[in-house]
Amino acid sequence: MLGEQRDVPDPRLRMARIRVLTHFVLMGATSGVWLARIPAIKDQLALNDAALGAALFAIPVGSITMMVFAGALVDRFGSGRLMRIGVMAAGTLLIPPGWAPGLPALCAVLLLFGASLCVLNIAINAAAVHVERDYGRPIMASFHAAYSIGGGVGAAFGGICAGLGAPPGLTFVLAAVCVAGITGIARGPIGDPGAPAADEGTSRTHGPPSRLSRSTTLLGLLALCGSLAEGAIADWSGVYLQDSLGTSAGFAASGFAVFSVFIAAGRVVGDRMAARYGPVRLVRGSGLLAAAGLGLGLVSAHPAGALVGIAAAGAGLSCLVPQVITAAGNAQAARSGRNIAKVSALSSVGNLSGPVLIGAVATATGLPSALAIPVALAFAMAAFAGAVAPAGLSRS
Repeated sequence: MLGEQRDVPDPRLRMARIRVLTHFVLMGATSGVWLARIPAIKDQLALNDAALGAALFAIPVGSITMMVFAGALVDRFGSGRLMRIGVMAAGTLLIPPGWAPGLPALCAVLLLFGASLCVLNIAINAAAVHVERDYGRPIMASFHAAYSIGGGVGAAFGGICAGLGAPPGLTFVLAAVCVAGITGIARGPIGDPGAPAADEGTSRTHGPPSRLSRSTTLLGLLALCGSLAEGAIADWSGVYLQDSLGTSAGFAASGFAVFSVFIAAGRVVGDRMAARYGPVRLVRGSGLLAAAGLGLGLVSAHPAGALVGIAAAGAGLSCLVPQVITAAGNAQAARSGRNIAKVSALSSVGNLSGPVLIGAVATATGLPSALAIPVALAFAMAAFAGAVAPAGLSRS
């Protein structure tokens, strides 16, 4: 059970952790390669901004649609099996967008690409919950840090290919070959036997199903707050720095870079913080850090102060999703995949709606006032941090 310290994990358990970490890196790298070559896809198909936006929207549509089935599939066939299928499918489906003859074909293949990423996302998080449970101490943040690192590696690979003049189709083929090769090397058990076994078929929470459902919904709403705030800051921090504070385009671009770096850094140290202070205090403190930092940055109305606030927000938001995933995955082990899917669905809604909400409010009240929304959401994270308490423990 989580909380039973094991200073020296069994070698097989360490290998299971490495395999899951590898799949997190591969998912991040696959997404990073795609993001790096979006401009080339736009030029290749001569798409305007509206057409490109429609094509890109197919990815979250495919992902959210697949969430209806992905959790049940993971619970039925096992996270390890679906993790391997998901990463191979995502790598393979990365190729067709590079060869799509037009907008309809691009939308169709991106819909499937989004669905494959959804299966992979639910499976790797369920596998991570399983390995963390066997470790007996917090390690979830390290998996999400691996995803961030993978995203940087994939984006760098895509950027190098772009710099060399390689067409996106060739870039995606090379990336898919790398994904397939690494997946083959990383093949092996993670301790997840497939369909729920004795240790997975028994609920860790003995309350009635309705209580479990309410608990998972609360976790989903907590993830919604965090992801909405994260999406809003990621998309609008640069605009705020340049348009509202009058900085240069180069300085404005540093806003997202600083935000991303502090999210990754927070996840690197997140496991040690969770082990030392517990998930509830970690999430509560993180929410207060994000709210206070971003709030003071906005009040300062100075570029340096705003950048510090953005960094604090990144650090504060970094540990929320790992703790929510752990809590959802352990709430009822036989339904781990479905619980994670439910939380992920609400988190995806937050990521999609955050930038749109900020834009709508900014039109009516101005961007500085609109960015007070992430501050309020971070305070909400702190207020409802008790939702991530392990089953049977105090939520104070």
